[in-house]
Amino acid sequence: MPSTKNRITPKKRMYFHSELRQCPHCGTKLKRHHTAWHKYVNTLNGIFDIWNMAYVCPNLECPYPESYFRSAEADALVIKHTSYGFDVLALVGELRFKQHYTLSELHEELNQRGVITSERNCEQLYERYLTLLRASVTDHLREVLAGVARRFAR
Repeated sequence: MPSTKNRITPKKRMYFHSELRQCPHCGTKLKRHHTAWHKYVNTLNGIFDIWNMAYVCPNLECPYPESYFRSAEADALVIKHTSYGFDVLALVGELRFKQHYTLSELHEELNQRGVITSERNCEQLYERYLTLLRASVTDHLREVLAGVARRFAR
């Protein structure tokens, strides 16, 4: 793919298809219907042009005729509404929490690793990381952390 000024040039184009071949409701072979999403994904291994194709059951008698099936593998590469891979988000979290990088240091480190971004984008990546972290905390862990906080508040 040719490189143009001020444009992201993907390393490779990748098409992802549903891991399901037959409809889980009626067993009919699924048919490609449309592109679920397409975007350039910036990862630690480069920029990729990713296409996630949606499939549908063509059986008119299927009890769920409007169910769309897409690739779980493609969805596991990138969070919705961003073009940075989960690997980049994990690195941002590790550098910020474990190594106590500032936002400007994060920006510099990502750029050195080939993830070209701005300092403002680094802040947004960090905020997305925090959102994922909050979503992953279980009720049990919340109770344990609340107990620790109460002990230290005394």
